[in-house]
Amino acid sequence: MTDMTGRTVTIPAEINRVFTDRFASLPVFALDATISCNYTFTVNGAAGKFISPAYYTNKVFAESSIEEILKQHPDIIILGDMTGSNLNPDELQKKLKIPVIVITFRLEDYPETFRFLGDVLNLPEKSEQIVDFLKRYILPLQKSTSALPPGRRPRVYYAEGLKGLNTEPKGSIHSQVLDYLQQKTWQKYR
Repeated sequence: MTDMTGRTVTIPAEINRVFTDRFASLPVFALDATISCNYTFTVNGAAGKFISPAYYTNKVFAESSIEEILKQHPDIIILGDMTGSNLNPDELQKKLKIPVIVITFRLEDYPETFRFLGDVLNLPEKSEQIVDFLKRYILPLQKSTSALPPGRRPRVYYAEGLKGLNTEPKGSIHSQVLDYLQQKTWQKYR
């Protein structure tokens, strides 16, 4: 098969265990809460009320530890194509002898990403449910905000970090929803 970055990878016909980096963990979890053998975001205190225990229960907290990947015996490794990942897919696959595929992780590509993952994980019906939801409720938001006159569009300052002092620039994964809503053109998914 060819992954979303054009790499040719041979994957097993049946996939039961997946190891992900942080960028792939959430879309994989959305498709199948049980297939991941790891989780990549800590769940502390009040956050536990909003995150399904299936995300982290009976799984190891790990993202880039080669030793942890090997201990988990995944059938496949799925990485996001975002900068900041500590894992190089080609080097990782060569070293571990485990297939590594890469997905895109940008909001406007979500339908394609979920369909791709649905094919890889043999979950096409579940992926189409998510794509239908995206097309109905999320992707049309850009059209709605672009219809507003420039002076009536909400202005947003998005900050994060432990003290809320880190600014997220345009193009950051953390601000992609805001970037998407600011785009003037209604692109792929009319």
